[in-house]
Amino acid sequence: MGEIIVKNLAFAYNNSDALIRCSLFSFKPGNIYALVGSNGSGKTTFLKLVLGLLKPTEGSISGIENESVAFVPDYNGLYDSLSILENIKFRLSLYNKIYKAEKDAVQKLLTRYRLDNEAHKLVRDLSLGMKKKVALICALAVDPTILILDEPTGGLDADAQEELSNMLGQFISPERIVICTSHDSDFLKSLPVCCVVSFPMEA
Repeated sequence: MGEIIVKNLAFAYNNSDALIRCSLFSFKPGNIYALVGSNGSGKTTFLKLVLGLLKPTEGSISGIENESVAFVPDYNGLYDSLSILENIKFRLSLYNKIYKAEKDAVQKLLTRYRLDNEAHKLVRDLSLGMKKKVALICALAVDPTILILDEPTGGLDADAQEELSNMLGQFISPERIVICTSHDSDFLKSLPVCCVVSFPMEA
């Protein structure tokens, strides 16, 4: 995969002052990028622009069009009434992947992260830390080249944060990019190949 190029980017809600301005920035494969800044600085808005959920007021974001992108929102994006395995199957279906063909890979993920005996447990019965882990496994199951996470450590204790950091470290490769928002300095220090991007981004 190539770089994600952000060029002459601006975004504003209802013609108000722009929340984001960026003349040129690139996300390079093999790196974990942490977007840091105060609440309201534009981090989540920027993620939505990268994901195509919002359109820039000006400029462009390129290089993502033909990539496989997985997103883990701050609220986890799981269905409480479904089991862990059912959530994974549903996520695979959104990417036109068939569980039968991905079964071995899914089982390896569940085993690696010690959830193979919990696969049929309903998400509503999981702790917050477990839900965060399952949300990340759902994203990893589709084998994305770009992984985007919004405040992945919110509400997690130190042990759960360490496990999340290890999971991201095992995922990153020269052919993958991770972009996450975070305000947790200890978590950021624990990440491998971490590049910090301060918000708001200015021209």
